[in-house]
Amino acid sequence: MDRLQATISAGDRPEDGADCRVVPSFEAQHRALVKQRVVEFWNAVQEARLAEYLDPLPQTRLYAAQSAFREIGATRVSNILREGLHKLTRVGLPQPLPLVAGEIMGAARAAAEDVPALAASYSKMSARKIVPRMSVYHSWKETHRIC
Repeated sequence: MDRLQATISAGDRPEDGADCRVVPSFEAQHRALVKQRVVEFWNAVQEARLAEYLDPLPQTRLYAAQSAFREIGATRVSNILREGLHKLTRVGLPQPLPLVAGEIMGAARAAAEDVPALAASYSKMSARKIVPRMSVYHSWKETHRIC
């Protein structure tokens, strides 16, 4: 029996509480992925190996890191990454990756943002409440009732 079948059969038997797994919500998984991207990128910056980290797909990794930093609230670092992405993809005379990575590392270290604290607080944030449309309409209808 493979692992998938074992998981499904374990989930079919609620009396086997030890075998059942709790699957995190989509938002919890998304937050974990964003935090992972931020931590990996920030470690590469602190260890001066950013060009090595970005090497297989520099534009894709820079864009993903930029959106992750923006999402946790590190706007200065996000703007630095946007400028680096622009330098890499500039039409006519793009700059080489090692030069851009060096500039990003210097500017990111100089930015006065506590990235590890922002990443930790971001992952601890509670899930956003999604209000169903019917309840919003119902509350509006109740407050604007004409008797």
